[in-house]
Amino acid sequence: MLFLYTDGLSESKNSTEELLGRKHVQRLASKHFSDTAKQLVELMKAQVHQHAGNAEQNDDITMLAIKWQPDCMTIPASMDDIARLQPFIAYVAAKAGISEREAKRLRLAVEEAVANIMNHGQATTIKLQAKTDDNQLVLTIHDDGLPFDPTADSSTDFSVPADERPPGGLGIMFLHQMTDGLEYQRSDGHNILKIVKSLNSQIVKSSNSQIVK
Repeated sequence: MLFLYTDGLSESKNSTEELLGRKHVQRLASKHFSDTAKQLVELMKAQVHQHAGNAEQNDDITMLAIKWQPDCMTIPASMDDIARLQPFIAYVAAKAGISEREAKRLRLAVEEAVANIMNHGQATTIKLQAKTDDNQLVLTIHDDGLPFDPTADSSTDFSVPADERPPGGLGIMFLHQMTDGLEYQRSDGHNILKIVKSLNSQIVKSSNSQIVK
């Protein structure tokens, strides 16, 4: 959220010449950044009327709020950029109504998938798209790296002690455990991985967590 305003807002005064103040404006904007742009402007207008009452103002008040609501993002295939996934996943999960616990599981799954692409796929760019449809959130990851199907069953034999089996396999198992579905295809030289998170399961898990004795 980008909120711009003239000093007429922060310097609006009441009948005793007390100013609304920049700190108060900043606190409100920080607290309500998840609102829509229109809601934030309306909130500020209400604050001015509440503070100033019928006091005559010496300056005009102009406000502009712009909110960026991304449903897709593109990042370089570099581990230095993987931290940029966190706010994106948090946004799309909140928009879909996914609980904080399941949103964290989704973020870990996406980070695991993207880390595999960065470390092993020799990709240059990675694009993520989010879409909510048919009671599920679908995150699609496109990359221009080498062919790799993370939905394939791991060939790792987990009955063998960890210090005796070859490395690998845990990431794929982790992806399956943290999501409600994985779909992969190779198209036009790109890997396309869809990570599915069911929204119906959120309701079931929430309902089951409430135990009445």
